[in-house]
Amino acid sequence: MDTATNQLDPTIISNIEFFVVDAVADIAVPVFFYGTYAVLYGTCMVILRQKRTQYHRLYTTAMTVLFVLASFGVVVNVFLATRGVIGLIVGEITESPPSEEAYSQLLTFSVISFFFYILSNMVADTLLLIRCYHIWNRLVVVLFPAILCLVCNGLGIVAACISFQDAVHGSTSDTKLLVAMDDHIVGRQPLLLTFLGLDLLSNLLLTSVIAVKLLFVIRHARRAEVKSVQALYTSVMAIIVESGLLYPIGLVALLIFSNNAVTYSLIHIVGISPTLIIVRIGLGTALHVERGCLESIN
Repeated sequence: MDTATNQLDPTIISNIEFFVVDAVADIAVPVFFYGTYAVLYGTCMVILRQKRTQYHRLYTTAMTVLFVLASFGVVVNVFLATRGVIGLIVGEITESPPSEEAYSQLLTFSVISFFFYILSNMVADTLLLIRCYHIWNRLVVVLFPAILCLVCNGLGIVAACISFQDAVHGSTSDTKLLVAMDDHIVGRQPLLLTFLGLDLLSNLLLTSVIAVKLLFVIRHARRAEVKSVQALYTSVMAIIVESGLLYPIGLVALLIFSNNAVTYSLIHIVGISPTLIIVRIGLGTALHVERGCLESIN
């Protein structure tokens, strides 16, 4: 069968259409999250500039690092989606599997993208731990979550290093971080699954610890019959819990659906969650606990 006939084959055309639609989704979803994140980041910077909080420099630096990593991530991920679909289309038309060189290139960029994600995750975890400590004002409360986050990110780095070695040496073993140019999905190794599971657990734990403290604050406000304070802290609890749960929800979606659109969006969701909290702090409406007194940060 010649090339012209192959190009007119309805099955091939249908497969190409599927690849293109899949690639468009892989690009559109993370770009949407990145656009949302960019607006939120700009708002956060303006607020931090106008409202000089106690940790102004720390928040500004952390937010900027997260956004820069997300920017690098979106560029690499768009390249991955584009290069991947081109390889699939060419392979479908020529009826030949993708070359080992093409696979190795995709794997290398996938590992780079994953490193950006790990770094973002480390910064976001640090901010959430600091926030948890400020709310509880007790080091012992954040000790276990901090150890869990450290172990989790360490596993992520090890998983990325193993995959990078696969890319460099052209390995085709089952220990690859990202594969499957033939079915265009994200492959998993046990170490990576462990990392994702621990990451989900640590974020849910931190969110729960913060939410528990805020529930105590609401009970205190009710007993004192301070309705305005109660309304304020109820609002803060909603913001904290929602922003804290946004990233775990993304992780659950990744573990369930395991597609590139979710994978490429995680680095932006990682940045959005702490940025929402920092915006609240910058506006002076975040919870602050000091010596048993409840007050808002001004």
